[in-house]
Amino acid sequence: MCKLLHSFISYITMLFKIDILKQIGEGTVTTAYRRWAKPAVKAGNTLMTSVGVLKITSVEEIDYTTITDKDIQKAGLKNRAQLDKELSFKKDGTLYKILFRLQGEDPRLALREETDITVEEFEQLKTKLEKMDKTSKYGPWTETILKLIAKHPGKHAIFFAEKLGMEKDWLKLHIRKLKNLGLTISLSVGYEIAPRGEKFMQMLAKETR
Repeated sequence: MCKLLHSFISYITMLFKIDILKQIGEGTVTTAYRRWAKPAVKAGNTLMTSVGVLKITSVEEIDYTTITDKDIQKAGLKNRAQLDKELSFKKDGTLYKILFRLQGEDPRLALREETDITVEEFEQLKTKLEKMDKTSKYGPWTETILKLIAKHPGKHAIFFAEKLGMEKDWLKLHIRKLKNLGLTISLSVGYEIAPRGEKFMQMLAKETR
């Protein structure tokens, strides 16, 4: 599982709104439109989302005038006005049509329940967190945020950001990295420590005694 998840972490993110993600999970949305200076994904890429892993099957440059009402519905949008609003966030660049399919369940769901952490896995996790600490503009933060999330489950990122004197968006992005390692869980509101995260912290505490 760890090796499988490690390969997922490098996948490129293409953000979807919550209502679109729900339709992707139901299998009714298989298309997206994006305007990019250059494609951010390519056919064959795999994208990890909250509803599962998406397989990108096609990325092609298109002419806006060729998009039909049926195409718009396949993107989970009600009408052309909604499409225009989506595309208006980035006015420059080339328009691309992205086709995808739901390939499978998010592997992090199973990983976060794995509490039989071997000594080798523990050392690997420590090394990854130490690297994240060293490259952080805020200095060491990973153990601190894990302890805070365990103590304050369900709190928004802004709560932790203000407590630690960090930028909210930076912290949200980096908590997601902890989620990728199976250490935290994103709730509908805020976060909580995952069973794997609890076990890791217990092992860390024993080591530092």
